[in-house]
Amino acid sequence: MITNSVSVLVAQAPQLINYQAIARNSNTGVELSDQGVFVSLKILNGGPNGSITYQEDHTNIETNRFGLFFLSIGGGIPVSGTFANINWSNGDYWLQIDIDAGNGLETMSSMQFVSVPYALHAETVSNADDADADPENELVSAIEFNTGSGVFSLIQPGSTLTQDLSALINDADADPQNELVTSIAFNPENNVFSLVQPGSVLTQDLSALISDADADPENELVTSIEFDTENNIFSLVQPGSTLTQDLSALINDADADPENELVTDIDFNSANNTFTLTQQGGSLSENLSALINDADADPENEAITSVTLSGTNLIINEVSDFTVSLSQLVNDADADPENEKISLLELVNDTIFRIHEGDEVYEIDFGLLKRDMDWRISDDGQTISNFGTKVGIGTTSPASTLQINGSVGYKTTLLTNFLGSMTYTVTPTDNILVCTMAQSNSNSITLNMPDAITCRGRSITIRKTGTSPILASVTIEFGSDLLDFSNVDYNMNSTQRETVTFISLGMAGWTRVYTD
Repeated sequence: MITNSVSVLVAQAPQLINYQAIARNSNTGVELSDQGVFVSLKILNGGPNGSITYQEDHTNIETNRFGLFFLSIGGGIPVSGTFANINWSNGDYWLQIDIDAGNGLETMSSMQFVSVPYALHAETVSNADDADADPENELVSAIEFNTGSGVFSLIQPGSTLTQDLSALINDADADPQNELVTSIAFNPENNVFSLVQPGSVLTQDLSALISDADADPENELVTSIEFDTENNIFSLVQPGSTLTQDLSALINDADADPENELVTDIDFNSANNTFTLTQQGGSLSENLSALINDADADPENEAITSVTLSGTNLIINEVSDFTVSLSQLVNDADADPENEKISLLELVNDTIFRIHEGDEVYEIDFGLLKRDMDWRISDDGQTISNFGTKVGIGTTSPASTLQINGSVGYKTTLLTNFLGSMTYTVTPTDNILVCTMAQSNSNSITLNMPDAITCRGRSITIRKTGTSPILASVTIEFGSDLLDFSNVDYNMNSTQRETVTFISLGMAGWTRVYTD
């Protein structure tokens, strides 16, 4: 699931809408912290199930420790449509968010655009009928931000508006959220924009952006739009003029064969995992190897065994069968032998199979083919993880998140002061460090612990041993991290053997959980 909000937009080129959301596990509701996700967003016209006006992808989006991620709508990889050409003034627009956090693409939320993106529509006022002779005298010419003073400036012909934003920058407390903007508002009666945050409300009079040289508040409005189905003429009516466009070229073509754009054959080569689609004029192919291999011990249990076309249904045979209807791709009644040809096949994020046909894009989610229960492999192949299930080693019925019926081995690192004092930096793979001290030797050993924020939940055990009398000390240094909420190091000064275990608390530093 996903918790989202549209926060800020920029109505100057390039047009973007800033978007933030919290990604959560769809089964448990737990935030998906500190991980990469793939986001596909669609702008729909006509409701939550409306037609796709615009679609784009965002790859390698990183969540923070709260599961929060940020992106700019209009700044992704376009799939279909053009963001700058969306007519915000004419339509009921909705935003649909699809996310893949490793288990395939899932639709997480749909929300209606209410007011935020319609500031983009305000940009079109320069195209309306205005009573003065200067088409640019209401344009904002520049915006600036002085990082030294924290002052934001908006420059337009005849005036410069400024606002001191230094109160939004830098503080010294430990609360990462008490400077967040809690709401924004615009009062249309007095044209005042308000930004509300803990402890203060910032306001700015935007009246200078609204007025122009005439006294009629409606003489730039489009009064109606029309489409003549007999002549295929689109008309846009506004005070003083009517703009028309002949759309006939989008409809008629020059051949009489309703079937000459049909797909004639599809094939899947299991030896090289290549999917091939054949149509008049050529063949398109795509390697689907990324859908097959995973982290279990059976290299065959996710293999696609065959792909067949039955009528207009594409049947993919794997552990279980998947059927996808391709009826949208066939049969048309125009005379253009080229306008339904498939132009591109692509595999996105190793799970989304896209077929590009003219201006249309069709998607098949192969996420189910990639899943091996709840196991996932990271993109670099270095990490195997499991979500949402219990893991048993030596047992088929684990009672805990991880249950091991058998022995467990740990990496043990041996350090010594026999050749003199030494300093050792704990590595990401160290688990147990044994410091062997020479008898009656005063050479010390210093251990530098890793940053706690990089290894939350990790435990490190340190053992000081040797033949008595032990005269040298072992010092554990934590850098800028806290130990038990104090800025101190830990010294093993005892002349006896000693063992201590530390656990990382992340941003809170380290804590000592065992000492003997």
